[in-house]
Amino acid sequence: VAGGLHTRLYARSVIVADTATATTTTNDTTTTNGSSRVVFVNLDACMASQAVTFTVIDRLRAMYGDTYTADNVVLSGTHTHSGPAGYLQYLIYDITGLGFVQETFDALVDGIVLSIARAHDGLAPGRLWAGKTRVEGANVNRSPTAYVKNPEAERALYDDDVDKDMTLLRIEDDEGRGIGAFSWFPVHGTSMNNTNRLINGDNKGAASLFMERDMDDGFVAAFCQANVGDTSPNTLGAFCMDTGLPCDAVHSTCDGRVQQCIGRGPGWPDHFESTRIIAEKQRDAAVRLFNDKGEAVGDADGGTLQPVSGAIESMHVYLDMSNVTVRASSKTRAGKTCKPAMGFSFAAGTTDGPGAFDFQQSDTHGSAFWRLVRNFITKPTAEQEKCHAPKPILLDVGEMHYPYEWAPSVVEISIVRIGNFVILAVPGELTTMSGRRLLRSVRDKVEEAWGASSRLHMVIGGLSNTYSSYVTTFEEYQEQ
Repeated sequence: VAGGLHTRLYARSVIVADTATATTTTNDTTTTNGSSRVVFVNLDACMASQAVTFTVIDRLRAMYGDTYTADNVVLSGTHTHSGPAGYLQYLIYDITGLGFVQETFDALVDGIVLSIARAHDGLAPGRLWAGKTRVEGANVNRSPTAYVKNPEAERALYDDDVDKDMTLLRIEDDEGRGIGAFSWFPVHGTSMNNTNRLINGDNKGAASLFMERDMDDGFVAAFCQANVGDTSPNTLGAFCMDTGLPCDAVHSTCDGRVQQCIGRGPGWPDHFESTRIIAEKQRDAAVRLFNDKGEAVGDADGGTLQPVSGAIESMHVYLDMSNVTVRASSKTRAGKTCKPAMGFSFAAGTTDGPGAFDFQQSDTHGSAFWRLVRNFITKPTAEQEKCHAPKPILLDVGEMHYPYEWAPSVVEISIVRIGNFVILAVPGELTTMSGRRLLRSVRDKVEEAWGASSRLHMVIGGLSNTYSSYVTTFEEYQEQ
């Protein structure tokens, strides 16, 4: 239940169109070619919503015909936990907001459409630059005992158990004046802890406001979300509120209970201060990178940012994740997916926001009492139990349809190509290593097609278009 407004929430949009193929003229009639343009919208919201996405696309179709469709529009949430709830069409994500809230839904749709319309009206010749830099002290892994279950040889490829790189897209007009910056960096929107009751954009929303305040009027700074699943801005670690001692590392408990185990941000116990610190670290890195521009690809003394060029393309699919057969390969295990279900450890929450009752993280056993309660709602089939093992099922949401669907089975996946800059838009929270595997797999395929010297920039656009909870590696799943 909200208690007031701390900072306003925004949709920040960028439209990129290929000037060579964006329009065609026949018999003095100019037609916009939607296949040669893409739209990326960064939302000060916990996640995108399929219902919101569908409604936005319908509104855009009424305004611009087939210029903007599900194929070339991506809506991505920053993952602030201090935004309004009630705008997702699946019950499991609306319960804590006490159901669907039409006012919230309408506000999101109206704001997104207005943002895209303003970007559309402001289309003009310009240039893009891309690069990356490290951001120190802004995120930690909140599930380190699961991360270390990944193969040692794979972990050895990386310096940290969270990604520290920020990738930035610099947008400038044809005179070289910077007019926008979209950056991707993984950190949860939980600097404002779950005692907060004020609407705000958390650390990413604050970073946007800080950077926009310091730049020219009209500048748009979007701090976008990446493989955020196991990252936290509470960089001091998790401690027991009653004793001050570190929490149990595996289950994130204090004397067997999760409620007292709370992550501490760098400004502890002031979560406004923690939000400011994490926001400024992201803002400072973005400003530094934004101003570090080279003059040409391979410029000997040029900056970190290099020009982006090439074709504009996008691909989008609706994928039924309840019945996918996976073949064994060098990157995959053979197997078959099944309908969604939430485990006992889901109810425990995280160190950024503990759950209730006696649930614990990394619970691979469950309890007889909660199984009894669960069975009164929906008892999982033996097939579901086997498919989700070793996770004990608490809520068999894939089998629950009253009063409406509890969780998505069909999800959306997009790939947006802006020349040699690629966004992988995924509908959930990938953990650090699952995100790395995704990037590595796609990069291998792209470089196979384009060549290893393609100077490819690739990012994960998390929480995009719909939401389907977490994505982990196989090894992390066994632990958690």
